[in-house]
Amino acid sequence: MEQVLWKILGIFLSVILMFVVPIMNLYERQDNISYSVVSTQLNQMTDSARDIGGLDASAYHTFLQALDRTGNGYSISLEHYEKVYVPVYNNDGSFSERYHISYEGFYKEDIEFILSTGGFYPMNQGDMFFVSVHNITPTKSQIVRQILYGMDPRYPSLIVRGGGMVRHESY
Repeated sequence: MEQVLWKILGIFLSVILMFVVPIMNLYERQDNISYSVVSTQLNQMTDSARDIGGLDASAYHTFLQALDRTGNGYSISLEHYEKVYVPVYNNDGSFSERYHISYEGFYKEDIEFILSTGGFYPMNQGDMFFVSVHNITPTKSQIVRQILYGMDPRYPSLIVRGGGMVRHESY
């Protein structure tokens, strides 16, 4: 009887090693490829926007199409911080010949509204532009991990961020 249990356990482990592990490896490679595609496309779009001083509607739609081709659903965060020079005044109301630099934020809804008209979203040199992407649908490797390890698939496995300071205004 004891040998039968060991044989059943051996068969069970061999099935896991022969089928589940290669499938898990395949799905993790698929996640790596998706991450590479998203990272490359995000860096191309943000670098282009920072170099020309604005985001073009066609570049943004190309970025969205590349994300769709990966087969995952994504949440995209767009942030533009416009550099604003605010003059500093003395208590008596006279100009102190100094300026305070602050940033005014524009977010995804504002940017997509301008881009939806087929337009161009302009930015100035010195502004900050950031894009963040993370998956909202569980990937296949997340589902397998949930089955094997009991991990929660609601947490994103693909998180990519890009952007920085706008370098030029060549629009």
